[in-house]
Amino acid sequence: MMGCTGNQSKVDTEHTEHTESDVPHLVTEDHKAGLIPLEDQVKLDNGEKWIANIETNEGIDNMLAMVKKEKSKETPDYVMLKERLDKEFNVLLEKCTMTGESHDQLHNYLLPLKAKIDKLDPNSSKEAIEEIENYLLTYYDYFK
Repeated sequence: MMGCTGNQSKVDTEHTEHTESDVPHLVTEDHKAGLIPLEDQVKLDNGEKWIANIETNEGIDNMLAMVKKEKSKETPDYVMLKERLDKEFNVLLEKCTMTGESHDQLHNYLLPLKAKIDKLDPNSSKEAIEEIENYLLTYYDYFK
């Protein structure tokens, strides 16, 4: 699956395609696990939100809708939700056209999201869905 991330040897000045396993670059295992607070992972653009491409905004909105729908069910299907979120996540990566620092900040946001999605399994609880939902809701704090 083709995706969108930066070059590990330098800061991106143009968009390059990579595999999902590259998302994002130059991060620690604590960052990947979501152990670093979001405000320390994603920085604003001098106090302003980053401009994201429309496809990225749509992808986040689609994932949020999926999570809300599944959360409303009495017995959520965590495996199906994980599959659907993974598919939408990959589409989001494929359609990424962002460059430079906004691109890097997007991937700082996406990596902990991917870790939360990856944790979904048949033994998950509604709290896991709520954690993903709450995280997705923070997207528009950093991007427009």
